[in-house]
Amino acid sequence: MSWALPVADDRGMDISIREAQREFGGDVAFLNTATYGLPPRAAHEAVLAAERDRAAGLMDPAALDGAVARSRAAFARLLGVPAARVACGPQASYFVGLVAASLPEGATVLVADGDFTSLLFPFAARPGLVVRPVPLERIAEAVRGDVDVVAVSAVQSSDGRVAPCGSWSRRRGSTGRGSCWTRRRRRGGFRCPPSTWTGWCAAATSG
Repeated sequence: MSWALPVADDRGMDISIREAQREFGGDVAFLNTATYGLPPRAAHEAVLAAERDRAAGLMDPAALDGAVARSRAAFARLLGVPAARVACGPQASYFVGLVAASLPEGATVLVADGDFTSLLFPFAARPGLVVRPVPLERIAEAVRGDVDVVAVSAVQSSDGRVAPCGSWSRRRGSTGRGSCWTRRRRRGGFRCPPSTWTGWCAAATSG
């Protein structure tokens, strides 16, 4: 017997705004997206179908690799990068921690005051790094020659403010080694700056 993770429409991003809106069917005016997000209908139905098969003893764990591969490919299309450059993990802080661990002793990381903790804490917990917080609106002017990494959320989860991505990426030039983003499909929507602006990207999906 063969088994594959059920998938709904595989049209990728080729759907209209109206079609996308119909994917969400909350019974109330749901505003608490900072805590958890409503799943689209297709994802909800696929998860339920997989759980039914798991309960019946029919699920093939190896078949789940196909869903992971499709997810990586879809995210790569959003960023305009090869799927081979996209990895899946349990949470954003997991990957931010890998970036923090890879930085040399004494590296300076520029962050926004009050940014999402999954982005800030991995750098703060790494000994030997200089973490320099500044107000979000001053990120661009704070990018100087001694800054190695700019770590900032494209959209602030606390209040929906949008980072001045274009401004600081133009200033960065040859002054920094790279940049680390976290993009969140919660408050403020899902925002994807061009991949040429970023050295690394960590994206957290709605829970």
